[in-house]
Amino acid sequence: MIDFLRKLHSCVKDLFFAKMNSDCIKEFALKPIKETRLKDDFYVIPFDKKYSETLDFIYALLSSEKELSGRNKKMTESSGEYLVFLLADKAENKIAGAEFYYFNERDKKEKTVHQGFRGILPEYQGKGLGTCLTKFACSAFSESKLCGVSSRVSRNNPASFYSNKKAGFEVTEKYFDPKINEERYYMKNIFKRQK
Repeated sequence: MIDFLRKLHSCVKDLFFAKMNSDCIKEFALKPIKETRLKDDFYVIPFDKKYSETLDFIYALLSSEKELSGRNKKMTESSGEYLVFLLADKAENKIAGAEFYYFNERDKKEKTVHQGFRGILPEYQGKGLGTCLTKFACSAFSESKLCGVSSRVSRNNPASFYSNKKAGFEVTEKYFDPKINEERYYMKNIFKRQK
């Protein structure tokens, strides 16, 4: 019975998270991601459920977790066309990377969206594609009512840190995360809009 209640509680939390993200998409007037050439044969394409397994694979390969959490799976399924940016190598007909965002309570309050994950497959790393993908996402979000984008980067991940710096992020906090036993940076890219 206790296991059932835990699963039910987790499921309800996941649904509320997905609903909050859906509500924020409307509140901040986000637009669906459109397929766009990024550079050379690389394109940004919007998430579609047919890419769920690919996103799971990239996430499991490149993150410290084995799979997307239940809440992130529900969020990508319900809001992926607004919050999940896929990097497609059209020459190889392959998804080369992925980046997804979500809203949490802090971001909702601060009118930002959070970079939850960015991963580029090893054979595509070191070419600036992650930075290009993040810049593209920030540009897309800057056309909404959002004020910026937030991100958390572990101190032991200099590639992501410098990539985010190149994409316009600045460190706003340094802290120790006891859940993962690491020092981390909280970074923000605040949009500069013409008046």
